[in-house]
Amino acid sequence: MPASMSPALRFASLCLVLSACGGGAPANAEDPPSAVASALASDDEAAPLRLAAASGGAARTTASAATDTCQPTAQADFVDTLSWTYRRVEPADCQTLGVATPVFVWPQPVDRNTALPWSFSLRRPGGAVLLTRSSARPRLLLTDIALAPGSYEWQVAYRDRAGRAQTSAWRRFSVASGAIRLPAASAVAAQAAAKAAPRLLPAGATLSSLLRQMSSGEYNIAWAEYGAQADRDARRASALRSAQAAGRPLAPAVSEDAQAMEVLATQALFVGSPAYRELALERLMALVALPPNGETGEARDDQTNRQVLLALAKGYSLLGGSLDATQRRQLVAAAGERLNAILASFATLDGMPYDSHKLAAVPVLTEALLHLAGTPDFPQAQAQLAQTWELAIGTFGSWGGRDGGFGNSNAYAWYNLQWIRMLATARLVAGVDLSAWEPVRRAGAYLMAFTPADTRLRSPFGDDAENSTLYDAYSFDDLRLYAALVRDPAHEWYWRAKASNVRLSSVMSPLHFYLLGLVPLRAGPRAPTATLAAFPDAGLVAMHSSATDPARSSLYFRSSRLGALNHSHADQNSLLLVSGGRDLLISAGHYPYFASPHHLAVTRATRFKNALSFDGGIGQSEPLPAPTQPGAPVFSADSRGALTGWGSSGDWQYAMGDATLAYRGRESDGERWRPLLTRALRGVAYNAKERVAVVLDWAASPVPRRWELNYHALEPFVVNAGVLKASNGGASACLEVLGPATTVATSSGFPIAPENGAADHHHARFSTASATQLAAVTVIREGCRPVPVQASLDPATGRAVLSANGGAALTLVLTPDPLGAAATAARSGTAR
Repeated sequence: MPASMSPALRFASLCLVLSACGGGAPANAEDPPSAVASALASDDEAAPLRLAAASGGAARTTASAATDTCQPTAQADFVDTLSWTYRRVEPADCQTLGVATPVFVWPQPVDRNTALPWSFSLRRPGGAVLLTRSSARPRLLLTDIALAPGSYEWQVAYRDRAGRAQTSAWRRFSVASGAIRLPAASAVAAQAAAKAAPRLLPAGATLSSLLRQMSSGEYNIAWAEYGAQADRDARRASALRSAQAAGRPLAPAVSEDAQAMEVLATQALFVGSPAYRELALERLMALVALPPNGETGEARDDQTNRQVLLALAKGYSLLGGSLDATQRRQLVAAAGERLNAILASFATLDGMPYDSHKLAAVPVLTEALLHLAGTPDFPQAQAQLAQTWELAIGTFGSWGGRDGGFGNSNAYAWYNLQWIRMLATARLVAGVDLSAWEPVRRAGAYLMAFTPADTRLRSPFGDDAENSTLYDAYSFDDLRLYAALVRDPAHEWYWRAKASNVRLSSVMSPLHFYLLGLVPLRAGPRAPTATLAAFPDAGLVAMHSSATDPARSSLYFRSSRLGALNHSHADQNSLLLVSGGRDLLISAGHYPYFASPHHLAVTRATRFKNALSFDGGIGQSEPLPAPTQPGAPVFSADSRGALTGWGSSGDWQYAMGDATLAYRGRESDGERWRPLLTRALRGVAYNAKERVAVVLDWAASPVPRRWELNYHALEPFVVNAGVLKASNGGASACLEVLGPATTVATSSGFPIAPENGAADHHHARFSTASATQLAAVTVIREGCRPVPVQASLDPATGRAVLSANGGAALTLVLTPDPLGAAATAARSGTAR
């Protein structure tokens, strides 16, 4: 977007880039009767469950003079005045949806009378209400109808405990032309319940036909390893029995026995081995015998509880015919108790939509119920599957939204990729194909943007950033399964970029083998070409010198609505630099374990990010309202950022963010926040041709501050005449602040040592004299090459002009996030 535009036109252009503008007629125009009538098209639940373009209603224009200037607006209603930590809104104001059967999500106020349902209303802009619905939960899936392309508004209302009606403002959204339809939960559950055994065997395929495919072609090595693993498991005793006898922790043994049971049972199914079947049954009954309320139960270890439940569901599906009456009764009782405990725990998601453990459990429980629905021993499973399917769809993308990003730590995006197993199971059991749904389809683009193929680089942003083995650990199995399901050529290239993935002798999910009967031909691999990737819902941008080179250079930027919540850090408007395939400017600190003293005070803190701080390291999400020294950042999404622009122009790629709301201190009541700064805007630009990055900081405070620009590296910095040099192996970069005048200091280590004894990181800080404003330009030259760079930042307007080596200039104007500016004048930030 050209930054020389007027502010109004500039935001209109940004709205188009965000795909966040409503479509259809101008907001005050009346819809013709035919359009209103076709806006709600009834859905035949017997129709095929594969996603298809929505029918009903004439196609409408998806851009107009009115919708191009659609500006998200903060409202003084119960939705926008609730804490962002407990506030998830889908669709957000002015969003454009790629689904004709939308998912609506809104926050749960603590004063709501939960005995009374929510009231949901939908209308055309400013028109009559098209439909109303009741919902017990602050979520609604309109899968029984399909909205015609165009503009809509939605509203919800509730009764508080005093009986007063509380009504939200109308929020705008639009449905794009060609939008897909999501299947109704009841249809998914009915289809799953009708699936004959073996449940994962695709219709029209046979075990023998699959075995021929598995024993030849690309999967022959994987299938041979499966057999070898079955032989190894057959020679070993139950890990659970051994752990119980020795008094060791049971969680690792659960993982080992669960995999052994599935391997042995799958091998028995395909090769017809009674011996393998008996050994699989032994492992299954060891899992059944674990007390549901004991060490592996929901109350003490929710992650292991869900793992046991999934193993019991798979075991029942694979071995149910081999169970005697007593074994069957025991399995049904154990599975039922574990399942009900998980279901009961989901009630907290109404008020805490970012509970990471519950969100991770939803796809696991859904996968388990796909195995159990329709079976005689679990008559309630079909209804429970419909319930959890709605929850799975309603919570999918909670950490990023519709664009496929994951804002709650890149490492945890990989750890949570096992949701692909639920989708693959749904494809095989219920015939549901969600591969065209945007948050599914775009997830691969996010992984490619932030984890280069076949590399050992650190993970950008969030907890466990030091993990450099994510691609190795997940590309041969879950990523390969994702590519098989989504069938995108770029994703196929991505998992194949490590040549040994095809030949890897390692046990993978048997879902790969079953999918051969459904999708025998994979997409042909094709390398991606885009070097800029933006994920506004997660607040992340990646800029690369190459889309595919493992030795590429990358500039990463984060400014996220998720703030410093959960596995996210107080790092709004922070950046990372990879140069020539080497980690150069890093996120400092380690992740010994969640909420360790080092993790709380160091790893999550702004001063240990490549970000702005002031007055000795004070930064974002501070625990005191008027801090005199930095504290351990509060876990909160109220202290948040926002992407305000990104794009490319000539040789430049750029991103801009507003972190003003992140620089706040929490009041003593624990509910309100006190602003520490009145402006904290940053722009970053990268010129891959000249291997130059420029960082623009425009900040302001009501009182004078000593401003600080922090940078961190794996190796010690070197300072020469005010120029800072970072190195790692053969890679290097020189950092120079063109203005204002600064002093630079370096240090090493941490004020609190990491509990795992991990290595020191190295730090550098450019500091200014005390002032109420900051307008700083920092130039980063890869390889310390003497590339001439011209850069200016107007301290009155935030307008910057950049050029490198005489090339075309890039003009950027740092502008605040309109929602953030509105929040400073509203009650935003109160707890509940």
